[in-house]
Amino acid sequence: MKFDKGKIFLDRINAEKNIISINGDDAELAYLENGPPGGKGGNSSVFRISSDSDILNEKVIKICNYYTSASPSQHKRLLRFEREIDALKEAKEKGLSEWIVDIIMDGEFQLNSLTFKYYV
Repeated sequence: MKFDKGKIFLDRINAEKNIISINGDDAELAYLENGPPGGKGGNSSVFRISSDSDILNEKVIKICNYYTSASPSQHKRLLRFEREIDALKEAKEKGLSEWIVDIIMDGEFQLNSLTFKYYV
């Protein structure tokens, strides 16, 4: 996995490079489809998760393309991602998960010494 030109790309040759630690569990990331990379918007990247952990296996992760030490102009996009997480959590607390994405967890991980926010 690498961060290049403002996007997160998975390694198609060595899947071991696509493993991140989420709450102490190893999670292997893969593109949503086997074809060309998809699931990438301007602000975030979306991948499938495979893990030995029941809570993580066969889930989807959304990763903000803006790392936590981004420039002030990019920081606004990071704040937008954080507001999205807060809104999903609030909706879940209010019992509205039936109509929205059900957020399981959120956090941060390191890639190339940069810190990225995510939610599952």
